[in-house]
Amino acid sequence: MGCEGENVAVFNTMIGNATANNDPVMANDVCDATTDSVVVQRTVCRGGFRQAGDGEFFRLPYQNPRHDHQPEFQVYWQGNAFLNVERVLGNDGIFIKSRRSNDGEIGHVISRFEDTRRF
Repeated sequence: MGCEGENVAVFNTMIGNATANNDPVMANDVCDATTDSVVVQRTVCRGGFRQAGDGEFFRLPYQNPRHDHQPEFQVYWQGNAFLNVERVLGNDGIFIKSRRSNDGEIGHVISRFEDTRRF
């Protein structure tokens, strides 16, 4: 399960084109899988990336109410950019490894604490 109290999820993501426009390209969120509720969400626009081809670290602070609640980290692609989610990091380590989207593809990645043992 998760660490109680203040935590930070870090989404390490690369974009294929950082200058086309400043539309939203992804949303990162942390959910409480135990209660099936969103704890915090952040939309990232293309302009949030400094340059194409380099991984950017997007920090998302969150509160885990209890140690027996399971955090779930999600990345939603908006379908208008190539993104490569290199990893999602938290207080206890790496939760997911490389996932890619293609232009026009809409999808999402979900990762939970229990997944850390698989990588």
